[in-house]
Amino acid sequence: AAWGAWLLAAAGGLARYVALTRAHAAGHFNDWGGSAWTQPDQARRLVDLGRSLAACFAIDATYGGALRAALWLALGAAGARSLVRSDRIRLVIAVLPYGCAAYLTQNVAAEPRHMLPVALALVALAVAGAARFAERGGGTAKALLVAAALALGAPSAHALWTQRTVEPPGVAAGRYVRRMHPDGGAILFGGRSARLAEWAGQRALARGLMGEVDVTLERLDRLPRSVYVTDEVQMRERARGAFGQRATFCRDARVDRAGACVTVFAYRVLGR
Repeated sequence: AAWGAWLLAAAGGLARYVALTRAHAAGHFNDWGGSAWTQPDQARRLVDLGRSLAACFAIDATYGGALRAALWLALGAAGARSLVRSDRIRLVIAVLPYGCAAYLTQNVAAEPRHMLPVALALVALAVAGAARFAERGGGTAKALLVAAALALGAPSAHALWTQRTVEPPGVAAGRYVRRMHPDGGAILFGGRSARLAEWAGQRALARGLMGEVDVTLERLDRLPRSVYVTDEVQMRERARGAFGQRATFCRDARVDRAGACVTVFAYRVLGR
C-alpha cells in the first residue's frame, strides 16, 4: 500500500497513473516487452523459460553448475516424495497460474527474475527433501546437508554482494565518460545503457544504428568535443579506424542478464 501510494504521487495523480499504465502495457505487450505476442516462437520461449529457471538456481555449463543441478534435483525429488498428495496439489495450484502468466506476458529470455516465484516453490520442495534426509541420516547426513547448502547458496551470495557493491554497467559507463570529461563536453550514445548513464549525470542518447548517431550529430547546433558509443549500437557499417579507446564494464549476469557487460568506444568524428 505504501509503495502504491508513492507511485501514484510520483505519477502525478490517478488519472496520469492510469494513462501511463495503459501506455506501458501497450508497449510491453505489443512492442518491446518480450511477451508471447512480441516473441511468438513457442519452442524458443520454452527454451528461454528453462534457461531462466536454470539461472535462478545458478545452473550452468560448468562443473559447479552440474553439481548444483544434481543437488537441486536430488533434494527436490526427495521433497516431492515426502509430501502427501494434497500438498502436491496445493503447490501446483499456487505456482501454475503465475508460471503460465509469466510465460505468456513476461520477458523470460532476458529477465530470469520473472521465474523467481516458481523457483521458490522448487526451493520449498528441496527444503522438504533436506528435512527428510536429516531425519533419516543422522549427524553425517546433516553435515553433508550443510555442505550442500553452502554449495547451493554461494552463487546467490555472490549475486547479492554484486547487487550491493557493483554499479550497473550503464551507470559505470556514464561515470567513466564523466570522469574523462568532467566539464560535460562529451556525449554518449548507446542502447539500454544510455538511460542508466543519465543517472550518473552524463548526457546520453539511445540510438540503435551508427547512421542514427551520425544524423543526430549532424542536427546538433554545435558538435561535442568528444563522442562515445557503446557496443549496443550496431557498428558493422563503420570503418574499424573510426573507433579509438575502449573500456568494458561488467556485472554478475544473474543480477543484470540483459546488459551484463557494456563496452564504450571513443568515436572519432570526422577523423579527429
